[in-house]
Amino acid sequence: MNNKDYLNKIASENRPLSQPAPGFFGSKLNLSMKQLKILGIVAGAIFLVMIIAMIATSGNKNSERDYVDQAYLRATNLEKVIVEHNKKLKSSELRSIATSLVSILSENSFILATSLTEDFGAKGVGEPEKKSLLEDEEAHRAELNDTLEAGRLNGLLDRVFAREFAYQTSMLISLEENIITRTKKENLKSKLTTSIANLEQVRDRFDSFEAK
Repeated sequence: MNNKDYLNKIASENRPLSQPAPGFFGSKLNLSMKQLKILGIVAGAIFLVMIIAMIATSGNKNSERDYVDQAYLRATNLEKVIVEHNKKLKSSELRSIATSLVSILSENSFILATSLTEDFGAKGVGEPEKKSLLEDEEAHRAELNDTLEAGRLNGLLDRVFAREFAYQTSMLISLEENIITRTKKENLKSKLTTSIANLEQVRDRFDSFEAK
């Protein structure tokens, strides 16, 4: 299963059932001309706000370096989380899979750090140009730690760990695929392609463990 199919599978399993909501067009309307004018003004104002938001968002898109920064932070943070929780796992098989992922993540971090300094002239790795990335990735790590700790307290750490790292590995793959589609740096593209293949293998091992 490729990464896109895997993420679609996760999304479909967790997608809530939609229910029609009542609204203006779900009931009969009996509006005066004055009310129609007010609705028109409100609709126009909402449309203007949406246009402004779209313009603001379009100027805040991630650059190629932003994706490299984010992938580096994600890889290093995932490695820290594994090191913290790996010794608490009951299954020796799961600890072995996690150790394999640590090795891949360490290699990933080296590849991305080298690119940041050599390709993008970064003065220090782990210091992204977009400062919000650092805050976002720290929050992501904290949330993952909380999820794993909750699993431990409920006696379900192994199952939660396998599920979470199947998903987290797939998300890292997506970040690296974003870099590949944007970069013209052939050396970086080649190394990340190999990295993704390794990540997919370990992701599938986590997925198979969870399914047992």
